[in-house]
Formats: sequence, C-alpha cells, structure tokens
Amino acid sequence: MAIVNLFKSLAPNAIYHGDSQELLGRIERESVALSIWSPPYYVGKEYEKDLSFEDWKNLLRKVIKLHFPIVKPGG
Repeated sequence: MAIVNLFKSLAPNAIYHGDSQELLGRIERESVALSIWSPPYYVGKEYEKDLSFEDWKNLLRKVIKLHFPIVKPGG
C-alpha cells in the first residue's frame, strides 16, 4: 500500500496524510467501505491551541458530515 501526499485526484488503496476537510471532498462518492481516522481530542496539543471548545466541536461535526457522501451504503 502506498503512502501518498496531496495530489489533485486521489488514487484508491492508498494512505493519505493531510487535512481531512480538504481530502474528503476529493474522494469519489460511495467509494469507501471503511474510514479510520484519529480526530483531535481537544486535550491541549499544540495544533489545538487556537481552537475554542465550540470551534473544536464544529470541526468534528464538519469532518463527520464530509464522510456521509463517500461511505458505501452499509459501510
């Protein structure tokens, strides 16, 4: 399995590392059987320092909603 950085189109069967808000919109509809991700947990990490608790909850809601169109039915 390849580990791929950001490209305009996403190849299947690859691992991508990047901003999920940007990557999820580039995945074909109903093409994902399983999505595994590790969200920010709002525990004081450096990358969370500029997020309020409300901003963090809104970010998670947005990312979760971006999964709906790409996950296969029953996935």
